[in-house]
Amino acid sequence: MTKPQIYTDMRGQLMFSLSKIVFKSGGGKTSKALPSIQEDIGDKGFLLPLPESVSDYLALRKKALSDSSCRAQDTASTHLTWMTYHQHLASHCNIVDGVAWEMLYQELAKTFNVSIDALNCMEMGINADPAQTFLHIRGFKPMLTASTKTTPEYVAYANAHAEEHEWDLSQLFPPALALSFDEMNQFDEIVKEMLTDLGVEGEVPSFLDVMMGADVGDDVSLA
Repeated sequence: MTKPQIYTDMRGQLMFSLSKIVFKSGGGKTSKALPSIQEDIGDKGFLLPLPESVSDYLALRKKALSDSSCRAQDTASTHLTWMTYHQHLASHCNIVDGVAWEMLYQELAKTFNVSIDALNCMEMGINADPAQTFLHIRGFKPMLTASTKTTPEYVAYANAHAEEHEWDLSQLFPPALALSFDEMNQFDEIVKEMLTDLGVEGEVPSFLDVMMGADVGDDVSLA
């Protein structure tokens, strides 16, 4: 299947963004070797040290889990309070969470002058091993789903950079994430019921009002 030009253009810009990371971090041969960037990262990907702020954040989360585990073991012979607490904590708190990814995106964007939208299109993994924390860049996430829908990452990337690169957004295949009018109406009802239960009075903004950035909320107050 031949993809519209916008997909080729996006891939070219993403290759350039990835090359900035690889070459600036010392992983590439020369900035003129853009066509061989995939060769530079290779089949095994490209390893990059985690920013210090992200490593520190992961270390705090690991220490919290470790401390709760020790407390659970120390008290297991007398009661199960801390054992239950630790099991709940461990099952709901992955070491690498969404906050860690957001911190990473912000640090990489600042360090390498690459947009967060571009970083979100890259296939990455964080190794949280205390002995050696690093970022593993494996390439790019897929642009399309099996049903030829544009994946969320590329919808965001295209919209963020369309004006800059003069891309024609009408060339994009339909987005994989989309709401029908029926689903939007259901969303409106859910929000209305939730605010009513909370005792909020006034006109409730619709889903479209929120998405279009309309001035909403001025007439809403707590009872």
